[in-house]
Amino acid sequence: MSNLDYLKWGAASWKSLVDGSPDPVAFLGVDHRIIYVNHALAALFDTTPEALVGRRCFEIYHGCDAPIASCPHELLVGDRCDHSGDVAIGPLGRIFNVCVKPVFDARDQLVGVLHVSRDITRYVEREQAQQAMCEELERRVESRTQELAERLLIERLEASLLLRFGDPLLLYTDLASLVQESVDEIAKVLGYDRCSFWEVQGDAASRMGAYEREPGEFAPLPRETTKARDAWMFVAVGEAWDQGRSSVAGVNRCVAGVHALQADEPGYLLLAECHAGRTYCGASMRPEHLQLLCHLVGDMVRRVRGSVKSQQLQRQLAQADHVARLGQLSAGLAHEISQPLSAALCNAQAALRLLERPTPDVGESVAALNDIVANIRHAGEVMHRTRALYKGVGRPYAPVSLAAVTRSVLKLMEGALAADEASVEVSIAPGLPEVSGDAIQLQQVLVNVIRNALDAVRGRDRRLITVTASLLDENRLDLRVRDSGEGLPAGREEAIFRSFETSKAEGMGMGLAICREIITKHNGTIRAANAPGGGAEFVITLPALAAPKP
Repeated sequence: MSNLDYLKWGAASWKSLVDGSPDPVAFLGVDHRIIYVNHALAALFDTTPEALVGRRCFEIYHGCDAPIASCPHELLVGDRCDHSGDVAIGPLGRIFNVCVKPVFDARDQLVGVLHVSRDITRYVEREQAQQAMCEELERRVESRTQELAERLLIERLEASLLLRFGDPLLLYTDLASLVQESVDEIAKVLGYDRCSFWEVQGDAASRMGAYEREPGEFAPLPRETTKARDAWMFVAVGEAWDQGRSSVAGVNRCVAGVHALQADEPGYLLLAECHAGRTYCGASMRPEHLQLLCHLVGDMVRRVRGSVKSQQLQRQLAQADHVARLGQLSAGLAHEISQPLSAALCNAQAALRLLERPTPDVGESVAALNDIVANIRHAGEVMHRTRALYKGVGRPYAPVSLAAVTRSVLKLMEGALAADEASVEVSIAPGLPEVSGDAIQLQQVLVNVIRNALDAVRGRDRRLITVTASLLDENRLDLRVRDSGEGLPAGREEAIFRSFETSKAEGMGMGLAICREIITKHNGTIRAANAPGGGAEFVITLPALAAPKP
């Protein structure tokens, strides 16, 4: 084969190879005019290779009349070196990686440029999608990090408030000062310019505490306001509690509230304000954050006030208990005084015998004398307690709710129940009528009965007390207290209501006797029996005051 034939064969082979390539291939002159293109490139533009020959590449690829700035061909013409780059082909809406290689003649003159391209649109789109995903992930991480930081700040503030509210001395703290300290801490930690806490009664609200970073920056807060005057505040104690955000006159404000637990109790509002142009340190003004803090402060206010009421109730119950005991305490007083006096006499006689020995036992004698002092002091305490019984005064009967009596007694005894790890199940029939009586005396009866039930279950594996109230018939109510103890000794169901009948080592046997006397004065009955499933059950029956509510 001659050299010419070999060259022709080589050219034909090269052309066949290039035409069969799936990647677009073109040979261009220095002036950007197309000399040759393969079928893959022509197919991209839905034409034939012959139709593209002679045209300039930038007219076809980019639809313009001059090369683009990042054109690899233009760069090669400038420095006669290989180049490659990603080029967006506008008319096709696709991206190609273009590699250009110079072609020189025998005199080292640049006579053309070979273009080999590959469609990388899918890869670029995937890379862009991955980049977008990374950016979105970074945004979410940043948002979540900020959210966690805010949550941590709120939780630290919650912990600080809870530690303050859990202080046993809280009950002896001035309520106004405690609220003011709480509002100050909330505003300073969260960086609010002004923060205030309000008590809501119906359509009126009164301010309990307020903090202002720079006095005089805001219009003065009123001591009291109404729904008609500041309706936007009362949104927070309605159904739309999460819509309490607004911006007025360059001030961002957020208010959140908590509903009243009962009809006769107040609700509470917590209002935060911040200048719109100020970047404050701390959590953003979110209603859910403010509502949580409002719950904490509101619960603290309820707890302090409830403690005051509980103390008053305890004093009233104590007085009622003293009045109820007056009819039988004369015998009990004689028993209580005779016991320490007898013990003092025995201790004195023992001390004399110890001192009359050839070698007096001084230590045992001193112990006996100390017992004498304790016995005499106990006798004095008994006398003092008896004088205090006369401080209570009788009260006229009034309508009393057994459900309310049960709730107040369980609230009063929750400490004793918790100490013995006893659980209480309460079942109050809805719509029970009221009874006519003295609420304090009826509470004292229930206290005594539940205390007996607590004594019965103490130390047992199962410590359960059940309290139920239901309508026996249209004229009578039943209040039952059942325990999971050992039950009553056979034949003792009635004896336990007699004075001085007790199985307790330190008991007087007066509690149930007083209970029966109180219930009898209320035209009711009280009885005890062993429950079918085990344990004892006390049943109190009282006349109903009115028909049950529908």
